[in-house]
Amino acid sequence: LCGVYCVDALFMTDATKLIAGTLAALSTMMCLELPQVNLVTKCDLIEEEELESMAEILDADADELTSRLGEQTHPAQKAMNAALASVVDAHSLVRFITLNPDSEESLDAVWMTVNNCIQFGEDAEPRCDFDMGEKEEDD
Repeated sequence: LCGVYCVDALFMTDATKLIAGTLAALSTMMCLELPQVNLVTKCDLIEEEELESMAEILDADADELTSRLGEQTHPAQKAMNAALASVVDAHSLVRFITLNPDSEESLDAVWMTVNNCIQFGEDAEPRCDFDMGEKEEDD
């Protein structure tokens, strides 16, 4: 069993919305107590520049998130922004995978991540094409 948490790509284009989406995903993960895959959906609907900006925000560390949050929020919220960014960065529990339904590579990456999450095929017996018996020795 695996949870799949979907967030709209249009929602993840700036740091404040990214923090909100990340905390919502983290809350869901903790409440459900299941392995979870977090997807950014509808990546085909946003421009290439916004997609690159979103990728930079998704890969940002706590200091970079704090500076981006400082640009978009009131200065009185600086301590709260730093605390939220450090929670997201310190635990590293939430990572997002982008899903573009027009890209076969994107669909394969999501499929592989979900299979890895549920450990699909881990209990399958290995296949051997060769004889496992003793070797015949030439005298």
